[in-house]
Amino acid sequence: MLTRINIKDIILSHFKTLRAVGQDKGIAVIDFILFLLIPITCSIILVYYDIGFKSLTSDIITAISILAGFLFNLLAIIYTSLDKIKIEGLNSEIRKQFVLELHSNISYNILLSIFIIPLLLLYKIDVYKCWFDKTLLGLNYFLLFSFFLTLLMILKRIFILLDSSGNNHTEDIQNEE
Repeated sequence: MLTRINIKDIILSHFKTLRAVGQDKGIAVIDFILFLLIPITCSIILVYYDIGFKSLTSDIITAISILAGFLFNLLAIIYTSLDKIKIEGLNSEIRKQFVLELHSNISYNILLSIFIIPLLLLYKIDVYKCWFDKTLLGLNYFLLFSFFLTLLMILKRIFILLDSSGNNHTEDIQNEE
């Protein structure tokens, strides 16, 4: 019954895209720093200095909702355009792997938005104890940083896929991985 809503595969698939080319296990060190360590550190610092955003919560929810809608549409566009996408210098197997990783990243970001919105709504309510409010604030910061960084990664990958300028992005893909 719960297999229909199991999100573990989406999360694992996303983190598998953070590996270097030829690396079978673990996350690349630079990706670990960028996608986990920096968001955690920034979140802790912002919570420590009590920098909140309750007055902006509604605006952030609106922005996340709009971006999640765009990401759903982007998944559909990628699937319908998959056969037309050509990356100069890449064989179809590498291109297919790149698109599958992009699919994982987009799905993960949609999943993040699904968790961010209710957590932002909980944070906006002022009835919680101080420690719980700070925990919610830290979690919201972490998820928002993760959402933003993954969105930048998706943007770069979409650019590589759809760049019609004739640039050869083989090196970009290999360096990115």
